[in-house]
Amino acid sequence: MTPGSRVGCARDPRVELAPEPRGTEGLFRQALTPFRRQQATKAIADSYLVGFAGALGVELVTFDKGLARMASDRKLRAILIQPV
Repeated sequence: MTPGSRVGCARDPRVELAPEPRGTEGLFRQALTPFRRQQATKAIADSYLVGFAGALGVELVTFDKGLARMASDRKLRAILIQPV
């Protein structure tokens, strides 16, 4: 994707498209470990987001209580936003 082809919220100057940081895969796999014997669930996407944020060393902001809990379990700071 090139900057000129950005669509939707990516046109918002507050939104930045970031490349996958080094170390994401290892952190993703660590976060996914508790779910390895289960069928594919949203835990895969949540684990990837936790790994991505962990590799960048940033806090995770979400509306999802389960994702916030997973991040906290991995010692990653998570901010849970309450919908209005």
